[in-house]
Amino acid sequence: MKSIIMLCIILMIGQSLSSLAAIEKNETNCPTLSISQSPTGTICQGNYVTLNAPGCTGVGANVTWHKDDPNSASVASGQYYSPQMNTAGTTTYYAKCFTSTCNTPTPVSHNVTVSPIPTAPTRVSTMINNIRTNESYVFEVAATSGLTYTWSGFPAGSVITPLTASSIKVSVQFPTTFASGYAYAYAINDTCQSTETFFWCETVQALPPNAPLRPS
Repeated sequence: MKSIIMLCIILMIGQSLSSLAAIEKNETNCPTLSISQSPTGTICQGNYVTLNAPGCTGVGANVTWHKDDPNSASVASGQYYSPQMNTAGTTTYYAKCFTSTCNTPTPVSHNVTVSPIPTAPTRVSTMINNIRTNESYVFEVAATSGLTYTWSGFPAGSVITPLTASSIKVSVQFPTTFASGYAYAYAINDTCQSTETFFWCETVQALPPNAPLRPS
């Protein structure tokens, strides 16, 4: 009877040691992950970001990705994950590395900051018809607090001169004759640029010989 009891005790101790060894194995054989982001810095709303979690090696190695909660269902697997960032603000992603010897990995987190796209500028000036090459024409958009503005022109070589500190008003000179000329305005916050608001200038004509320039 004592022999049977001793055998049971030995078996129980052996099972306990095996369990502890398995726990220790899971805790000490989990690869260490890190997460990098491309492009770096703040992402403009609607753009994609690529997250990279290197370091997951070993038999059966696989990275799983989780959004907002490390214990939520995975949204992707593999070393790389490229979500489209449709919501402005900060989103936290977690990566876990599973291997044949690591079933309870510690998640690694990474925050992605997303900036909203500004609304396209609102025209203040109207379209202009029958304009002349190398004369100056003024175009203006409505100002929005916290935004600055940038401009471009068509055809190539159009000269744009800011008339205000935030560039809500500019002077444009069109360099060559063309069926139509355009001035494009864009709103910019700290990171992101809006779609364009354009001013259509119909019929860019050459000045008659020796004609004086119209004052800007």
